[in-house]
Amino acid sequence: MSIRTKLTLSNIAMVIIPVLSILVIDALLGFVAFVILDSDSGTFAMARFIGIILAVIVVNLTISYMLSKHIIKPVLELNEHTRLISGGNLDAEMTINRNDEIGELAESFDNMRQTLKEAQDKEQAYFKNHRELMASMSHDLKTPLTSIKGYVNGIEDGVADTPEKMSHYTAVIQQSAARLERMIDDLFMYSKLDLEEIDFNFTEVALISFIEDIINEYQHELKTGQKISFITDGNKHVVKADRQQLYRAVVNVLDNSIKYSGTDLQIKIRLTSRNGKSLISVQDNGSGIAKEDLNYVFDSFYRTDQSRNSSTGGSGLGLSIVKRIIEQHNGEVLIDSKENTGTRIILKLEQVKADD
Repeated sequence: MSIRTKLTLSNIAMVIIPVLSILVIDALLGFVAFVILDSDSGTFAMARFIGIILAVIVVNLTISYMLSKHIIKPVLELNEHTRLISGGNLDAEMTINRNDEIGELAESFDNMRQTLKEAQDKEQAYFKNHRELMASMSHDLKTPLTSIKGYVNGIEDGVADTPEKMSHYTAVIQQSAARLERMIDDLFMYSKLDLEEIDFNFTEVALISFIEDIINEYQHELKTGQKISFITDGNKHVVKADRQQLYRAVVNVLDNSIKYSGTDLQIKIRLTSRNGKSLISVQDNGSGIAKEDLNYVFDSFYRTDQSRNSSTGGSGLGLSIVKRIIEQHNGEVLIDSKENTGTRIILKLEQVKADD
């Protein structure tokens, strides 16, 4: 029942109930005064007047109390919760369950509280992630810099006193510098994606030739015994994508597979269709990922302990960048992995319809 209806009924009750009360009191007093007590009319009139006054007072106090209980009390509760929220307490849940305007107000108020709570949690998570990002940056950038500094000092001190040693030292310096460059490039890319400062240029991309071109680029980098194979289901697989950013996403996935695989690396790329989407599946036979780590591999700077070593390196942003790029394509990234068996990453992209 709405508050307007309750107020209307209470106003009607304030008129009808006193009138009925007066009639009842008048009848009872008349019976008592004239029949039982045989009082005079003056006494009856006084008793009648007092009874009417008491009836009006009792009825009005009762109705006022009921209105106060149904209206003023929840308003005071709302006011209390407002003070709690203004003081920073967003955990106080509203418990007013009513089917009227105050109930709607309480529900809207609690929805607002929940929204503010979610925003607060996101802000805290953002600052926590920011602190972790800074700590990870310090750790990850320090490793190649330390390596470069150590080998440069070795050259200056004359440790590299043969052409072979000099070649080795310069090769390590070049590798560390290249690694540092990749890490800075990933960090720059991640920052631009995080700030949504990248303008995606979507065009129609034929995935079959697109993936074949990427595989051809990798052929000269593969060692003996390593292989990348490609299988497709025969569909055209045309999607709307930013070619440059999609290239980066696929390359990051391949680099991740190569990084954590041995000399017998076997990568199988499958391109299939499902429910109007193209699925790019990249399966490797690498070391795999522990089950407890699977939910975190797309987090920024997250790496398993096994992969955090100087031989593999990396910024820890590769898969996070992949996820962000694919989501900008209204796509989805899935991962399945078993330790000592391998990892499969699937990129799902919406296909272009034939009549588009």
